[in-house]
Amino acid sequence: MLQYPHGVYEIMKKETYKVSGMHCASCVRTIEKALMQTEGVSSAAVNFATETALIEFDESVTSKEKLAEVISSIGYSIEIGAQEEKEANKESGSKEGTVILSMKVIGMDSPHCAMTVEKAIKTLPGIENVEVDFSNQRAKVVFDQARATAGDVAKVITDAGYKPIVEEGKKDAVDKEKAERESQMRELKMKLLIGGVLSVIIFLITLAEWFSLIPNSAINNWLLLLLATPVQFWVGWQFYGGLKLLIKYRTADMNTLIAIGTLSAYLYSAAVTIAPSIFAQGEAQPEVYFDTAAIIIVLILLGKYFETLMKGRASEAIKKLVGMQPKTALVRKNGKDVRIPIAEVVIGDEVIVRPGDKVPVDGKIIEGESEVDESMVTGESMPVHKKVNDSVIGSTVN
Repeated sequence: MLQYPHGVYEIMKKETYKVSGMHCASCVRTIEKALMQTEGVSSAAVNFATETALIEFDESVTSKEKLAEVISSIGYSIEIGAQEEKEANKESGSKEGTVILSMKVIGMDSPHCAMTVEKAIKTLPGIENVEVDFSNQRAKVVFDQARATAGDVAKVITDAGYKPIVEEGKKDAVDKEKAERESQMRELKMKLLIGGVLSVIIFLITLAEWFSLIPNSAINNWLLLLLATPVQFWVGWQFYGGLKLLIKYRTADMNTLIAIGTLSAYLYSAAVTIAPSIFAQGEAQPEVYFDTAAIIIVLILLGKYFETLMKGRASEAIKKLVGMQPKTALVRKNGKDVRIPIAEVVIGDEVIVRPGDKVPVDGKIIEGESEVDESMVTGESMPVHKKVNDSVIGSTVN
């Protein structure tokens, strides 16, 4: 017999459930507090990173449905059937008609992006499971092909403001990702060039008005409107995906804030330009803020350009490192040296690395001494002396 916050319980059940809608550590505390105040619950541990809740409760006092109601009442949702479905799938295998779709999702930069993509995918019918990893920009979706298709999944991801690349093969995925990144870089360069020139002109006209170098007239406002319109709706078009996200999926990201902020400044300035008398107060003429909207868009786009450039360089560097790894390893088995593919090397194998050869895998020296060139990993030009029990890194040279 055990004593818990709401009484004494004999039969306790412990289950892990998926919880959606968490944004921060405060959400974790809110959910845990609500669960612990529920009669029949003895413990509740919520993990923000994995979006799961480990709940221990008495089935004779409360139920999974009751727990779901408690979570829903505070603005979150819990998948009470996830655990049972996993167990059933383990026993019977994948259900007929179920498809596992793995894809690269370009544009995810944070846990919030991953949450946005996951939420968008789950709006589709037939979705059984979604796993999104923003750090590797990957998504794995399990769905019923009778109710949804790969095209449907790709479409909702695109609608959410991200670029899906369905993997038909490793090389195919790499080629598509590279082509997509190069296309994105070309588009950003063109938009930055045109947007930068127009923004500078807008700023110079506004600056001249501030210092009374030119008169503040309606003609200037119409000229600024003409120059700012392509910056707002062509250069900054990618940010309007944030508005679609807000309207269709009831969530927001950085693009939503940029779109709302710059569009507010633009629309107010356009209204002042078209009907200045409505906003005029006595002799004072209303100000326009075309320069603010245009410069914000260009500066943020510049940041996006540098971000894409750095990601591309990092991706290429990683691919080069992977390409430098040897394809085979010389392994001693039953007293004989046998050359096998890298994928077949397992923990405990004795690998022979001859002078001049690359170390095929990470490991520890059990016999011999040598100098190892680790420059491709550490940048150190001088070889490093290695002896028994020292660790070695795969792809370095003996």
